[in-house]
Amino acid sequence: MKRVPNSLQKSQVYLLGEEAIGKSLLTLSIPAIIGMLINGIYNLVDTIFVGQKIGTMGIAGLAVYIPIMALIMAVCSLLGIGAGSYFSRSFGKKDLEETNHITGITIVLSLLFGSTFGIFGFFFSEPILRLFGATETILPYALPYTKMMFIGTIYFPFVVSMNNLLRAEGNSKDAMSAMLIGAIGNIVLDWFFVFYLELGLQGAAIATNIAKAFSVGYMIWYFRWSGHTMVQMKWRHFVLKASVVKEIFSVGFSSFAMNIASTITISLTNYFLGSFGGDIAIASYGLIYRILMLEVMALMGFVQGLQPLIGYNYGAKKMDRVHQAVKKTVQWTFFIGLFVMGICELFPSLVIRVFSSDPALLQYTILPLRIIMISTLFIGLQMTYTVFFQSIGLAKIAFFLSILRQLILFVPFLILFSVVFEFGVVGIWVCFPISDALSTFISVLVYRKNSKKIIPSFV
Repeated sequence: MKRVPNSLQKSQVYLLGEEAIGKSLLTLSIPAIIGMLINGIYNLVDTIFVGQKIGTMGIAGLAVYIPIMALIMAVCSLLGIGAGSYFSRSFGKKDLEETNHITGITIVLSLLFGSTFGIFGFFFSEPILRLFGATETILPYALPYTKMMFIGTIYFPFVVSMNNLLRAEGNSKDAMSAMLIGAIGNIVLDWFFVFYLELGLQGAAIATNIAKAFSVGYMIWYFRWSGHTMVQMKWRHFVLKASVVKEIFSVGFSSFAMNIASTITISLTNYFLGSFGGDIAIASYGLIYRILMLEVMALMGFVQGLQPLIGYNYGAKKMDRVHQAVKKTVQWTFFIGLFVMGICELFPSLVIRVFSSDPALLQYTILPLRIIMISTLFIGLQMTYTVFFQSIGLAKIAFFLSILRQLILFVPFLILFSVVFEFGVVGIWVCFPISDALSTFISVLVYRKNSKKIIPSFV
């Protein structure tokens, strides 16, 4: 392992602990935003290629995989967010030996979890898909895609968790590069496997898996040979250490819970949509979800830049910088949401036509798109407050905020509006903005109450 120059450590310390907050946040966030947007775009490319080549049932096949993807991301977030938060705080305390342990143990855990999920999911794909709402007509499309995607799950947690550690030490450009390699590869390979070889949904999954392998190769190069990292692992750092595992799981559990909640709500949404609106309603939701995820990716980029900034300065006891970083992120994420909502409200048909040329799906999706995209005003705010509590290690509050929108609010509203009030499919659509608005309001109250205790300059 190459020895890291002292100048590298000093530059990262200055960026996280001394640089103007706005500049630090942009330096950390812009590469993350670019990487996440590209990541979101290549997820959309799957939908575009499948929608144009296979049609509405192909999109529906992708839609029923969404809760499975959310479940996999739950594990990835458990490791990535927990390890990233712990890494940043240890770095702020100048405990570089602990950062080495965190990195090595995260690698071991990610490979263990990935192998378990991948092997189990591959052999039990059909019952899993039925559990998550696949109908008899959708299953033939979804099954080959899902089985192939589970193969890539073996190494996907490694990619996500290591990407979080890159950002945690302030190397957001390398984190972006790792994502760009996978994203660009996926776009090119999607065309090759779906259009040229005409392998359909299975081809889209093969393309994604190969692209993920490109990112794995970049991560290995980064930690082993690049000289860009402060991490200098020895074999002892790969031995599981109870205190490190406990801290990673404790902080990361809130993100795990958020993704598990997302899996539950997406599955329930698919079930209710299938009951009240049929396959076209499920396809419509799958299409809107992909559009919404593009904005979510951009917002995640901002909060991923925020996380090491909060973690480092909290560890270094620079509370004023913590408060300024949160305030700036709230402002910027709100304006991103306002912009995205404006595009979807003013030009819904144009947005939908990018993904499907089916006139029936186009006409059906306009109303739910306009209703659901109101949520974009609130998503970034709630993400910011949740990441704040994750970054400073307040796991219980982060856990509450993680399940607030999905389980505590959305599921009861889903039953209330669609079944009790008999609003049907429209009742399902309105659950999204109502849940997001109310959960954001509660998140603001929780943040203000707790921040007064830990940030002296809080107003």
